[in-house]
Amino acid sequence: MKPTALAFAISALCVSATYVQAKPAKPALVDIEPVSCTTDVDDPVSMVDVEWMWSWETGGEDSPPHTKFGGDADLNVTVSATDNLAEPTVTLTDYPFSISFSVSMLDEEEDQANELVYSCEDPEIVDDVMSANCTGSLEISELVELASMGLSDMFPEVEEWEEVEVTSATLDDVRIKAMDPSVGVKRMKYQKYPLVSLCLDDE
Repeated sequence: MKPTALAFAISALCVSATYVQAKPAKPALVDIEPVSCTTDVDDPVSMVDVEWMWSWETGGEDSPPHTKFGGDADLNVTVSATDNLAEPTVTLTDYPFSISFSVSMLDEEEDQANELVYSCEDPEIVDDVMSANCTGSLEISELVELASMGLSDMFPEVEEWEEVEVTSATLDDVRIKAMDPSVGVKRMKYQKYPLVSLCLDDE
């Protein structure tokens, strides 16, 4: 009995699938160790102060790696809103928002919304490991705009919201990754280096 074209196709698919493998994750550009994460007492939260330590095995080199940082943050937001037809208020409880923030060194660039501004101490070398302590502050803004976008996603039938109020916002996490600016600004944010949590409790 001769194999059919379908059998050949299935056989070829199985063979090709055998050799398809996911690309391995890139190794960390530098190792990042979280030190502290504190938020302001305001409700909703608007400022987050973070501290971390980066380290790098020098391999005998005495110059620090060309490193910057990028990342994102997770928020839980409670929103009250009224649509333009004055329907009953819609309340979203603990609605999760993720925001991406820009990252720049202190006094390096003009301030912009949701920007983590940081500075690092001069690195030290101990046993061929170079390390430095970094501190940064992230000012979270435009929460109402973020909430409005979330409402539009959940209630596409509402063309316009009469009033949107963010009644509370709590921070879940801030994550950063080491980035190599030598590849160019446009490509930096697409680098697949691992994100490191700075604000999650160790459990």
